[in-house]
Amino acid sequence: RQKHHPDLINPPNLKSEFTADLGLDQHQDRVYAGCKPCSQTLINPTKHNAEHGSPTSTATVSQILTSPKRSKMKLPILACSLAFLISTIATACMAEPAKYMLASKWSQIVFSYDHLGFSRTTGMFSGIKGEINFDQEDPAASSVSVSIPVLTLFTGLEQRDANFTTGGDFFVATDKDEIVFTSTNIEVTGETIGKISGNLTMNGITQPVVLDAKMNKIAFHDKEKKDWIGFDATTSLLRSEFGLGKYAPGVSDKVDISISIEAMKAD
Repeated sequence: RQKHHPDLINPPNLKSEFTADLGLDQHQDRVYAGCKPCSQTLINPTKHNAEHGSPTSTATVSQILTSPKRSKMKLPILACSLAFLISTIATACMAEPAKYMLASKWSQIVFSYDHLGFSRTTGMFSGIKGEINFDQEDPAASSVSVSIPVLTLFTGLEQRDANFTTGGDFFVATDKDEIVFTSTNIEVTGETIGKISGNLTMNGITQPVVLDAKMNKIAFHDKEKKDWIGFDATTSLLRSEFGLGKYAPGVSDKVDISISIEAMKAD
């Protein structure tokens, strides 16, 4: 620290360190101030008298620490501290969404359609894979991507399943063909509900769809020993928009879809 620049002193315990730096006893509170020749605010009185003669005024350390000049010195330090604190909090608040991987054995997609007005036929897809990036603090910042193997389609009638998946009237699928959904936007409409907009690719054609979604539960799974999350969602689509319009409208073009999935937090 410079002899004539005590403003460089910046200790956490200002009073005790000032007295130490000035060569004063911890209990000696009075120092000389306002020395015009050197424009010092704080000096050791013994050294000052020897070098500059009698002081122009005296003040206590406590008075000096609360002086306007000392207050001005504290402001930059305080501002820097606050800026660092705000930056730290902001960084913590911008944590990335948590990644959850779909639990295939507890996830399924059920579809149904009208058959000639006489009944409704129901089928399902299984073997679903995908991930959910879930931001619990800001659900609208979440995202989801899902893939469904076409050949897992099941209606309970083997002949019909083969016709749907490989017969040529609808899909002509192999074990590599998938139906893929990728979210593009999430609108939160309630505490646990929202609309998930995204692109659905099926039979080589991509169309926009909107899912009405509901978060059922997010909690620690006692058996799996992981954080777990569950969702339900519904939507409807026109199969003809995906090149699958055979026998419409006798067999309804509109297909209703119900989705129920569970997902585990990624390791």
